[in-house]
Amino acid sequence: GGAVEGRITRPREDRVHGSAYADFINAGLFIEYPFQSTGTNVSVAGRISYTPWFIALAANGFQGAGADSKVVLDFYDYQARVEQTLGPGKLRLFAFGSSDTFGVAATEDTGATALQSVLFHRVDLRYRHPLLGGELEEAVTVGLDRFALSALDGLEGGNTIDVDQRNVTARLGYERVLREGLSLRSGLDVESKRAIIANTVFTRSGPPGSFLEARAELPVALATFSGLWGEATWRPQGTPWTVVGGLRLDNYHLNGGVNAFVAEPRVSVRRAFGDSLALKGGVGLFHQPPTTLISLPIVDIAALGLGLQRVLQVSGGVEYRNLAGFDVSLDGYVNPMLRTVELTPFGEEDTSEPGGGPSRSAT
Repeated sequence: GGAVEGRITRPREDRVHGSAYADFINAGLFIEYPFQSTGTNVSVAGRISYTPWFIALAANGFQGAGADSKVVLDFYDYQARVEQTLGPGKLRLFAFGSSDTFGVAATEDTGATALQSVLFHRVDLRYRHPLLGGELEEAVTVGLDRFALSALDGLEGGNTIDVDQRNVTARLGYERVLREGLSLRSGLDVESKRAIIANTVFTRSGPPGSFLEARAELPVALATFSGLWGEATWRPQGTPWTVVGGLRLDNYHLNGGVNAFVAEPRVSVRRAFGDSLALKGGVGLFHQPPTTLISLPIVDIAALGLGLQRVLQVSGGVEYRNLAGFDVSLDGYVNPMLRTVELTPFGEEDTSEPGGGPSRSAT
């Protein structure tokens, strides 16, 4: 599908806000504190699931007191934001991430560890300020995605494998009302993705639990995604029409000679009938890298050699306000998949073109 743009809520600057919750699955905390003297707002949130602890506790209980390994089921996620008034604009630092780990971990030097974990972290810095009658946003984001496997025996040694994808993204965005009823949004983003596989080998040296470590890192892919987009909204005063037209130009480059350039036009129309009823519809062309049955780092860039997926998205709907006290929206869509590339770790899949015929093989 198309890219999803998510926006976090603006911080409240009047006083301290907070909330906490706990249920049978999760416990979470949110605190937002404005330092009005300096124009600084700090927000922190986190969540942890303790159900895995109960499951692990029960499983470890069944193992008995003599077990040299314990079951591990660990999960958390977090968000932290600092927003500062700086000159005519706002500077914001936003960090968020999550981690899931499961398996067994040694409790004795002779025990065995077999863990699998999936995690990601992001740090985003951006500055929004007025410029030429509009608002300009400059941003940079760094991130890490990791899939890790660990297999270690206290008597024989073992190894850990980290599959890392390291991302650096720079963005520019601009919004401006050109005249009454006509506004413009545009932007540019460039993202560098580097994929690395790291293997650490543990060789027993001395008594159980003592190891020599040897680590090797293998860069496997380097890709650069760049995009330029623009969107105009036409909403003339006194008419029931709203038209939004846009165009996105994307280039996908994988070191080694793979390059793909695509143009994605899109348009949506809305027609109001009085204050209650409105009809709407839209059509757009979208592309994305190959997808995989199991989402892992590296796959979306390493598979660029198989080509991009392509879909035409067509939608239409109706909205009605205050229908027996409710606002009702009904939407329908059809998405002809013009080209799909789906990867599976269990065998071979075909990439398909219109008509259902295979075009090339993917593993």
